[in-house]
Amino acid sequence: MLDCMITVQDLVLARDQNRDYLRREVKRNQLAKLRRGAYVSPAMQQRLDDRSIAFDDRIRALAIAIHAQLRAPHAFSHETAAYLWGLRLWRTPTHVHLRQESGASSHHAPDVRRHVGLLEPLVSIDGLPVTDLIETTIDCLTTLPPLDGLVLADSALAAGGQMPDLLRCLTGRASSRGQARARTVLAIADPGAESVGESWLRYVCAATGLPRPITQLRVNTHLGPYYLDLVWPEYRVWIEFDGAVKYQDEAFGQNYSGKSALISEKRREDALVEALQVQPLRVMANDIRNPSQLASRLLARFPLSIRRTCHQRLDLPLPTRWGG
Repeated sequence: MLDCMITVQDLVLARDQNRDYLRREVKRNQLAKLRRGAYVSPAMQQRLDDRSIAFDDRIRALAIAIHAQLRAPHAFSHETAAYLWGLRLWRTPTHVHLRQESGASSHHAPDVRRHVGLLEPLVSIDGLPVTDLIETTIDCLTTLPPLDGLVLADSALAAGGQMPDLLRCLTGRASSRGQARARTVLAIADPGAESVGESWLRYVCAATGLPRPITQLRVNTHLGPYYLDLVWPEYRVWIEFDGAVKYQDEAFGQNYSGKSALISEKRREDALVEALQVQPLRVMANDIRNPSQLASRLLARFPLSIRRTCHQRLDLPLPTRWGG
């Protein structure tokens, strides 16, 4: 689970305060409006609005505020629940998703997406009621675009979700809406993806019509065992997603050295090339800007017999920008 930056003690709820007091404190810059009926300190609001520091924490803050305000039974669902579960997401959610027994509300809240029906069982994460891992995943797969769904499904499987449980939950849904898309995504989901970038790369491979790769294949080298992101052993094809951020100083802490990471990665690759006698195809996030070119690079690694059978899948549209 994720560390909670804001707690209910940081909130000032309008229902507990005199309206004149709230108006005066806001004017004196002692309170800032988080959402309708909920206030925090200006310093907290500034941090929540800073996309470079804690933009994702705004979703958690909104969820805590909404939970404190609501008296009717409810549970956080869809991308909000996925975020609270700590699952990877293709893009940062912009709304709080909420399940309630009915969709009626005396006020329209622009920061909330309401869904009718509380699904059991529910779990508690940091004191917030949340749909369980399986229901959360299926909620997302039936409503999100395929790439968003795959990033989340890979993460859910890595977090302990089981494919039979996911399929059983999907089949048990009363509505067929989104089920075909969800089944398409589950058919290519894999817990071996260790990052959003690796899920995206495998999605591009699937969308191009390539055979399913093996993820995290162990290879023994003279430096010890290493694991490959995507590999097709029968075709001697090895593809790596290279996240440039890992080569930046302090990317993962104050004492993190980008230069040391670059040297370690070079030694790793040299050892793997020596063991496999195959050079990897390295793919970076910038490659998403030209998906057709990336598809051509991928296909060029495979024999003609495979290239002839590959075609762009209409049910897996290629994105043209990162996180969009």
